[in-house]
Amino acid sequence: MRTMTTVGKAIGVGVLLATAIPAFAITKSGSNSYDFGNGMCGAKGTYSVNVEYYTGVSKLNLASSGDIKFLNKTAKGVGLGIIANASNNKPTGSVTVSYAGYSVNAGSGTASFSVNRTYPVTFISASYNLVLGGIPCTVSGSLGGGASAGLNMSLANTGVGLSGTGSAWGTATASAGVGASALNASLKANATVLKSSITPSITVKPAGGTGKVQLVNDPLSIDFSLVLQSKVLAKTYTWYTYVFANYSQPQQTITLLTF
Repeated sequence: MRTMTTVGKAIGVGVLLATAIPAFAITKSGSNSYDFGNGMCGAKGTYSVNVEYYTGVSKLNLASSGDIKFLNKTAKGVGLGIIANASNNKPTGSVTVSYAGYSVNAGSGTASFSVNRTYPVTFISASYNLVLGGIPCTVSGSLGGGASAGLNMSLANTGVGLSGTGSAWGTATASAGVGASALNASLKANATVLKSSITPSITVKPAGGTGKVQLVNDPLSIDFSLVLQSKVLAKTYTWYTYVFANYSQPQQTITLLTF
């Protein structure tokens, strides 16, 4: 299952919105949401970007947040918060990365700076018990991944800019046990539940802006199932199959905002 939503006037799968707040201020924003897989193996979350500019002011805000789902457990996934502001000749900027419920200040300052950080993490470790044909089974595993930020922030009295890539990924691994000596458990656990990057290349000045912000979702493949089998002489018999999650998606490139 996958869902995507946009707000404002859609352009492809991206979005632009222009509003006067007040008459001399212009804002432009874009957003996208995703929901991959299901509660047994999947991910969901949102991305958003907002810029505002008027005389003496240039602002840029970019944010993402999400949840990771595995074996009927849910945990906080990867988030990114970027703020750049040039107002009254006082530019400031910050990059915050969150993962598994933790938040880290990856970089901040009042002059231009770069961030190049990677944060590996195990989001969920869990076990799940089920009964197939009266036979107890246990599936155990973990969903790990991480976040990375390779970003360049430009801060000046005359405007702000952002370029580079912020990425998030998650992959599940699992094993199975079965409570019957005559049967063996064959487990498929090929599960890339998230592999997304946001790629800003944008400059915002009091008179307007140039560039765009794009979201790239790499191909996803979730094939997570349990099969109970027995072998008699040289022949293998399949007795029961339980599908936890089955989902695939081709690569997507989504424009969140463009000038």
